[in-house]
Amino acid sequence: MTVDDDPGVSRSVARDLRRRYGHAYRIVRADSAAQGIGSVREMRLRGDDVAVVLATTGCPG
Repeated sequence: MTVDDDPGVSRSVARDLRRRYGHAYRIVRADSAAQGIGSVREMRLRGDDVAVVLATTGCPG
């Protein structure tokens, strides 16, 4: 999971991660802290494991 409130940065990071790790992991992108938290909650409710969350320190919330 990547979280960044700058859509360009968010897309770029997710693209790079998919190129490197997309064969083994599902890369999920969020544009806000609230969206990221919601996505992680949904994944956990489905029983999915969350390997890592990468978030910008400047993201509100």
